Amino acid sequence: MKCLCFDCYAGFDPVMAAGALLDISGDTECARRICKDGGIELKTVLRAGMEASLLDISSMSEMGFVSRNELIARANSFDTGDNVKKSLCSMIKKLAEAIAINPEEAQFELSDIMPQLAASAIVFEQAEAMGTEAVYSSAVYSSGESGLFGSFTSNETLWLCNKYKIDTRPSQVRAELFPPVGAALMAQLGAVIGSYTLRIIKCGYGAGAVDFEEVPNVLRAVLGEDGEKEIISFEAEHFAADGILA
Repeated sequence: MKCLCFDCYAGFDPVMAAGALLDISGDTECARRICKDGGIELKTVLRAGMEASLLDISSMSEMGFVSRNELIARANSFDTGDNVKKSLCSMIKKLAEAIAINPEEAQFELSDIMPQLAASAIVFEQAEAMGTEAVYSSAVYSSGESGLFGSFTSNETLWLCNKYKIDTRPSQVRAELFPPVGAALMAQLGAVIGSYTLRIIKCGYGAGAVDFEEVPNVLRAVLGEDGEKEIISFEAEHFAADGILA
């Protein structure tokens, strides 16, 4: 059985996840088709000395706000299959439920949500193309410390983690590592948290936008086959001092 595993030592968001899966597949055409923009770029960057793929889709940012139903209409306009569109719409509904008491009244800022929505479409399509039958994940490192303006972990993320049993751990990084849209994506993927035994086929690394000093700001995705003898571990100590993943 084919499966995907995410190692979320530096958090989890759709852009990092899309970069990691595209790093595995090399399918840059997928991003260009879904985003409908020839300026979309998948580039290699360094994060605390580690190479990872950064998906630059910032050109999709727009000004203004949309409702849940308007965002669902935008999701259905992406050039992708019906299964991906259904997953996107379901993910949007989960996110809206976390944002507002009446989900239909939830408002989304376009400059934030559109790049994340396009990246989520890439994640769903790539997972489907890889023949994924199960998704596993480590506990997600999400900063629980407070900054000058309160906690870096939003109430919406906490709500989604509680409802969908997503395990989080505190991080030394004082930044938002696990935004609500990341929690909604993980919930929609149905990720099971833990360590698993599998035969590793290929690994990919997706980069976050910022290069942290404390940890490599990367998300590792592992494509594997379940039930074999090689062990993939998600424990923090498997990040060596030089930032290399064991």
